[in-house]
Amino acid sequence: MNIDATTKLQVVVFRPDRFSDETRMIADELIRQHTVVLNLENATKDNSRRIIDFMSGAAYATGGKIKRVATSTFLVIPSSVHMTGDELIAQLESNGVNF
Repeated sequence: MNIDATTKLQVVVFRPDRFSDETRMIADELIRQHTVVLNLENATKDNSRRIIDFMSGAAYATGGKIKRVATSTFLVIPSSVHMTGDELIAQLESNGVNF
């Protein structure tokens, strides 16, 4: 996928520290076909696992994907975004989204 001036890639960033209504809001962004950067640095191991399990189910149900990009950071990618290797990450970073 090439991100250029004509492409509108919606990326939202979340930093939840526990499973809550915010987790459902994250899934809603995926349903809206927005790419989600999910930073779990502030969540405990148990809360991180619960959030990842929920988001994995949401990604699967919508035809999307979830990919770890750093120790506590994940990309949740809608079905409308096609990712190959590290290409998407590099393009996101060149457009101002840093991991």
